[in-house]
Amino acid sequence: MQVKAIIFDKDGVLVNSEEVKATAWQQTLAYYGVKDGFSWYLLNLGPTSISLASKAINTFNLNEFADKISCEWHKNYLLIKDRVKPIKPNIRVLANLSNTYLIAIASSMDKVTIEAEMRKFRCREYIQVCVSGEDVGNNKPAPDIYLATSEILQVKPSECIAIEDSPTGICAAKSAGMFCIGFKNPLYDLDLSAADIIVKDLTQIDFTKIRIP
Repeated sequence: MQVKAIIFDKDGVLVNSEEVKATAWQQTLAYYGVKDGFSWYLLNLGPTSISLASKAINTFNLNEFADKISCEWHKNYLLIKDRVKPIKPNIRVLANLSNTYLIAIASSMDKVTIEAEMRKFRCREYIQVCVSGEDVGNNKPAPDIYLATSEILQVKPSECIAIEDSPTGICAAKSAGMFCIGFKNPLYDLDLSAADIIVKDLTQIDFTKIRIP
C-alpha cells in the first residue's frame, strides 16, 4: 500500500510538553490532597483533560466535578505553557517529509494550543491540517481523531502512518486501521508494544522503505 500521509501526535512527539502538563496536574490535584499528580499524569498520557479529571475523581475519590478540575488544570497550564520546548529533530523530520507526503497533526489538546505551538515552533507551513480532540465525538483511545484526519486529507487510513508516543495514542491509530510508529520519548518510559515499530530517533527512519500490507 502506498503511503500518502504522515500524521503526527503533538505532545511528546513534536514538543516536550508532557512534563509541563504533569506539573500543571501536580498543582491542580494538590489542592485536593493528592501528593503525586505529576507521576500519575505521566502514567496516564493521551486522554483529554476532562477525561483525565474524571479518572482522577475515580482514582483518588475526589468530591468534585470533572469540568471544574479540568478548568483548573487549564488555568495552571496556561501559566507555565511557555516552558514547552520543541523536539527539534522531529520537527526537522516533519519538514522534510512534507516534500513527499501530506502532513497532519492529530492531538487531544485544544485547537488553539495546537495551532499556537505549531506556529511558535515554525512548522505550521508544512502541515495541511491540525485536528484536535475538540473536533471529534470521542477522543483517543477511540479512533475518531485519526479517521477524521484521514477524511479531511482525502486519503484512506491504510494510506497513513501515525506517529505516537503513548499507549492511548497508539490504540487510537491502530483502531483506525493505520500503521503506527511508536516514538520512545526519553523523558518517560511507556509501553509502546502495540505499535508496528518502535524507535528512539525518527531521523533514522527511511519512510520510503516502510511497507504497509
